[in-house]
Amino acid sequence: MDDQTRKQLLEIRDCYHNDTRNLLRFLERKGLDLDARGLEAYVAYLKKAGYAASTVNKRLQAAKHRFRLVFRQSGGSLDVLQRYQVDAALKEIKGVKRNTRAVDLEKTLTLEELRRLVKSERVPGRTRLMIEFLACTGVRASELAGIRIQDLGEEHGYVAVRIVGKGTKERYLKVRPGLVQRIRAVFAGDTYLFETQGGKPYTRQEVSGWVRSAGRLMLGRRISAHTLRHTFATLQIRKNRKVKALSVYLGHSSTAITQDMYVHEELDLEDLDMGL
Repeated sequence: MDDQTRKQLLEIRDCYHNDTRNLLRFLERKGLDLDARGLEAYVAYLKKAGYAASTVNKRLQAAKHRFRLVFRQSGGSLDVLQRYQVDAALKEIKGVKRNTRAVDLEKTLTLEELRRLVKSERVPGRTRLMIEFLACTGVRASELAGIRIQDLGEEHGYVAVRIVGKGTKERYLKVRPGLVQRIRAVFAGDTYLFETQGGKPYTRQEVSGWVRSAGRLMLGRRISAHTLRHTFATLQIRKNRKVKALSVYLGHSSTAITQDMYVHEELDLEDLDMGL
């Protein structure tokens, strides 16, 4: 691969930019070209280095994308047989199989990142309250938008919030009174807990969009309302291991879903020691 091609690849500003830079550095270090042999070596390196399955697969996808781009620019794609051979070769280069339900830890936030989102005055006050509620309850954006004032009830030291989730299944959240009071003071809703100034509920898209904007502004990364749900669930599993209770709280249809998504465990040497 000549310097001009390398320069052109690095000038492309898309979701694969950083992955492309890592790929080209590897190829240069190993004296390899951007071909099937180079891609095979790159994937083998990623697997051996212990990267998460999602990272390996994303970088492989980026590498294949850039390979196809270079191939098209070379003019070889006009040859049907050559195009078939290239596609066949790329299909032989496999990524890492993974549990499709499992939520990667890199798709969650740390407590420090959460604090930056809810404490910074650079984020609009209404958005901060939405983020705090999502992070403290694990509700979906659509569920947050649908909470009515009549769904709130006082219990033993907390506010019970009635949620009607997927499949019209009913469940109740336990929320600190102080958070609910701050939300009601700011949004001043007559019908909905989170209400527009025109007396309407917010949409799921609006809630998700504001969370996304706050993530870009404060964390420099892409997050969503579901990132906060994943974060809540992951932190709860770490704290108390109550998988069944968490499954009910999140509104999952089965404990198996919660287990597969949020329990990140592996056996260490102490576990494997049979004492023989």
